[in-house]
Amino acid sequence: MLRVVGSVVHRIFKLLRRTFIPLAILLFLFTAVLDIHTQNFYNNRVVHVEKYTGGRISGLKRIRCHSWFGNCNQIVERSEDGTQGTDTITWYKIGRELSLDGSSYLDHQAWSSHDYLYVTYADTEGDAVVDVALGDPRSLEPPQYVVKELTKSKLGKAKSRFDVSGHYDLNGWTQLKDGIWVKYGPFESPEAITDITYLFGEDVIEPRPQWNLVDGSLSFHPHHPIRLSFARGVRRRELPKLRLSKDKMFKVLQLSDLHFTSDFGVCLDQKDAVDECHADAKSLAFIHRVIDEESPDLVVYTGDLIDGSRTFDYQTAFLKALSPVISRSIPFAIAMGEHDTSVFASRDVIVEFLTTLPFSTMHRQTQEQWIGNITNYVIPVMSDIDDSLAVSAIYMLDLFEANSPEPLETILHRLYNSLPNKPSMSLEFQHYPIAEYRPRGAFALVGQYNEKTRLKSSRTDKNTRKVLSDIGVQCMSVGSEHTNECCIRSDAQPDQHLKELWMCFGPSVGEGAYGSTAMDRRVRLFKLDSQNNQITTWKRHRDDPSEVFDYQFIQK
Repeated sequence: MLRVVGSVVHRIFKLLRRTFIPLAILLFLFTAVLDIHTQNFYNNRVVHVEKYTGGRISGLKRIRCHSWFGNCNQIVERSEDGTQGTDTITWYKIGRELSLDGSSYLDHQAWSSHDYLYVTYADTEGDAVVDVALGDPRSLEPPQYVVKELTKSKLGKAKSRFDVSGHYDLNGWTQLKDGIWVKYGPFESPEAITDITYLFGEDVIEPRPQWNLVDGSLSFHPHHPIRLSFARGVRRRELPKLRLSKDKMFKVLQLSDLHFTSDFGVCLDQKDAVDECHADAKSLAFIHRVIDEESPDLVVYTGDLIDGSRTFDYQTAFLKALSPVISRSIPFAIAMGEHDTSVFASRDVIVEFLTTLPFSTMHRQTQEQWIGNITNYVIPVMSDIDDSLAVSAIYMLDLFEANSPEPLETILHRLYNSLPNKPSMSLEFQHYPIAEYRPRGAFALVGQYNEKTRLKSSRTDKNTRKVLSDIGVQCMSVGSEHTNECCIRSDAQPDQHLKELWMCFGPSVGEGAYGSTAMDRRVRLFKLDSQNNQITTWKRHRDDPSEVFDYQFIQK
């Protein structure tokens, strides 16, 4: 019996000895392959590492991220050259919700994978990327942008870009994958790129100061060209400070219901229809003309800047809609509309993007701040001679913030009490009209009142009229109803402690929004006259932007 047991044990040990080395090799290979995947899964699913948030970079690359990695903010790969004394390199995802193939990580299905653009941070002791160009991914020839730079450089003409050894002498330019070319320079160079992103579409506009739109596009998406945009230098986000002009005036331009997209946009309900009409470009031409005519001190957007249901990339659409004011360094304010959304990004993400834009009066004070305290705000207009004296207040209300912990009355009183003093002239802007915009009986009216459908009470607060009276607002103005462009007077009611209030509409300026074939697109303006304590309003229209009509006094 003992001999049998001993024989079995001997055979087992012999078998283990023969299989140990192959098993060890297989185990080593298995862990070597999966250790990177395990690290990426842990970083993105468990630790929730940060994505790229700006800074000098040394690399730019398209990487396919698997859905089981989660948000894909960081991807660890094996280094091809073993730089930095390690065999791995960490890539940081450029902060976009949209992947290069046009999907959001929120929509990723199990076992799927999607492409994103990633960067590596530059080492302070090494070189950094100072320029980017896009060329043909199938060719080794540098793109025309690089060739033109070499032509202007000390290297001589473009045809002499080969040195005597027969190699390219590209003056710091290096070809990466997918047609991406980068130029390297010293880390401390003022030309070093400090932020980079990508936008979608054939109608991209990059209005932000210090940002540069790269010529050409990446062809990762079959229907939407991908454009790279990068920034140089230190970008400081300063909150605009509004004050009266030297003649004691302050002018506000109201733009409403642009309904821009990340494409050219389709023209709707044209007064003078043409076969080929790009809605967004046509709208922008009108807006540019009005701004040149009026030189406003503030531009107020009363909702639906973009058409979320028809917009592939919300960032591209917002930048295009805001380009006339950002490019002119004009402060702007936004009252959010129901179409200022995206299927690829949450509302919080969209608002966060808007707060980062230059000349935006919407800002985040703390990271813990409730979003409604960002999108509901007041803008004081200060005296031209005394920075501590507010001569006017402009309130911006967001009617589409769900689950508000505060009623509208509390929000407005808090904003009112935050002012350094109680100004004598105040305006309020929001997207959707309140119930008093449907008055009964006879009422004073200036302008066209074409839409009178029943209002949705769930979108407004029944106490708005009284609260606006309590905090001294003389006029409110809304959008939403595209062909209404009138001002309605709500008379004072002393028995209910209600002061007179003018309730105006800002007509739709967007050619891609519904309208009327009998009416061209229009804009509304307001002027605050501190010296005479007057508020006036008027309109301009696309057929003749030089013409002013329906000029009226709101307060005199």
